[in-house]
Amino acid sequence: MDCEFTAGGVLFPWLCLFALKEQVGRRFAYLFSAGAFAVYHVAMMSSWFPVGLFLLLIAGLVVAGLLFNWLNERSGNIYASWMVHMFANLAINTIGFMLFGII
Repeated sequence: MDCEFTAGGVLFPWLCLFALKEQVGRRFAYLFSAGAFAVYHVAMMSSWFPVGLFLLLIAGLVVAGLLFNWLNERSGNIYASWMVHMFANLAINTIGFMLFGII
């Protein structure tokens, strides 16, 4: 199975969704890829939130991963989900900068 995980996130959707879908089916590929997306982000945020909020965060990341999978499958490439992820990061970072009085 060709499923690599990189910091850039490029191979999550491409190899984990498209290659895995061919081998084990669409449903498992969607869930595995979305779960891997969530687990990847856990390391970055594991100590930021209380347990209940952290579990809600993980659920939200799985839903986001499912949305990204749907966008990737619909467009046949990763560019649509990459753009959504980029703008989501921009929004989150902007809110953080505002909260800390940087902007």
